[in-house]
Amino acid sequence: MRTVVTRTAGMTTVRTAALALAVGTMGMAALRSVAAPTQKVKPTAAKPKPAGATFARDVKGLFDKECIACHGKDSAMAGLNLSKYKTEAQALADLGVLEKAMARVVAGEMPPGRKLPLAQRNALQAWTQNALAAQCRVSDPGRVTLRRLNRDEYNRTVRDLLGTTLRPADDFPADDVGNGFDNMGDVLTMSPLLMEKVLDSAEKLAREAVAIPRIFTRRFDGSDLEGGPKSELSGGSVVLMTSGVSGKTNNFTTGGTYRVRVQAFAQLAGPEAPKMEVSVDDKPIQTFTVFETKPKTFELTCTIPEGRHKVGVNFVNDFYNETTKADRNLGVASMEITGPVGEVTYPEVHKRIVPYQPAKGQEEATARKFISAFAAKAFRRPVTPQDLERLMPVWRAGFNGGSFDEGMRLAVQACLSSPRFLFRLEQDPPGTKTAVRSLDSYELASRLSYFLWSTMPDQELMDLAAKGQLVRPAVLRAQAKRMLADPRASALADNF
Repeated sequence: MRTVVTRTAGMTTVRTAALALAVGTMGMAALRSVAAPTQKVKPTAAKPKPAGATFARDVKGLFDKECIACHGKDSAMAGLNLSKYKTEAQALADLGVLEKAMARVVAGEMPPGRKLPLAQRNALQAWTQNALAAQCRVSDPGRVTLRRLNRDEYNRTVRDLLGTTLRPADDFPADDVGNGFDNMGDVLTMSPLLMEKVLDSAEKLAREAVAIPRIFTRRFDGSDLEGGPKSELSGGSVVLMTSGVSGKTNNFTTGGTYRVRVQAFAQLAGPEAPKMEVSVDDKPIQTFTVFETKPKTFELTCTIPEGRHKVGVNFVNDFYNETTKADRNLGVASMEITGPVGEVTYPEVHKRIVPYQPAKGQEEATARKFISAFAAKAFRRPVTPQDLERLMPVWRAGFNGGSFDEGMRLAVQACLSSPRFLFRLEQDPPGTKTAVRSLDSYELASRLSYFLWSTMPDQELMDLAAKGQLVRPAVLRAQAKRMLADPRASALADNF
């Protein structure tokens, strides 16, 4: 397998070797048994025979008497040789050709110059209709083509799997269309460009889904603070002369408890000392009284969620004496923000995949549990021991080189890059000898869900599949009604 290298804005990123190896191995294993060209599977059951009219009397008898003279072995007019159909099996095997010929006889166009008696034409028509109906009942669909998720299905699936608002497939190459539909397996190929886009998408989605706590430390001089009336002093300090929040907006990649330190000093006037209010997004957190005329450090801790937030200070008790010109002001020398400290607050999307942090020494067992649960949702069926044996080395690579969460992020990325996620696999179980088999409960759940919702099965469908109940007609009908009443069923009309 080649090493995948992407270049963006002059930067070169070589994907993790463990991830590439795992995805490649999973891909080969998944595709080995399902990527064969579409081909007809020889049915094991005998084809039902048409009822009523008989081939020997009403078809072959008619051919021998009325048709062979012009459409025999030596005189096959219009390329039609009816003498070769000596048995009913031979006729049924070539029913498409015979149907057209018989339609002309039934319409009275053949034999030339005269119509056959109505009873003969009705018998011929009855045999043809019965034969066509019998072939429609043959339960041999042939080998089903491997179906890739199209762009719309991909976007909806990652939305329901991860809770993301991203639509990465909007940047994928346009899906090919067959007979006006963009969800036909025969035309949903995987080009090299699309594969690159898919791998980029998996990396981006995994980065959003699994938060990796980073220690955030920012220090600002007072002169760096934005907003509020102030005058700048030497050394980077500022004096806040009246009320108004002065602060700095930062991007906090991880939510949690942060430590804020402000070096402040007072310009005293009036009956009380300056009061300094520290805020987050203009919401007061704590108020300090500043007596010192030289910079002193004031410290507090506060909860700051993930995202962009403004941490600021506000001078809340301005004072000025017009007679004496005494002016109370608040000086700010610097602000420092550090965190998260203590327990980290993870976003909800992270908790879907990593509900809690493992106890020391339990990292691998916990990772196996979490990866198994996520992969089952991503692959839309239970994971096998072989699946986990391919995914766990990916997790170990991230864990040994970083942290538990880094390992989980790589494992999620591997799942989203796997053919078991990108394709709707319908693999024959090992040892299957019959040419035709029924869909299992999980395959049925996926077919129903992608038909009605254009997305992955929900938990109710997966629970019924796990119990083997979805194959029961009454249960299947009830689920179809439930799903059609769901707002997600709009996809059926939107994508038709």
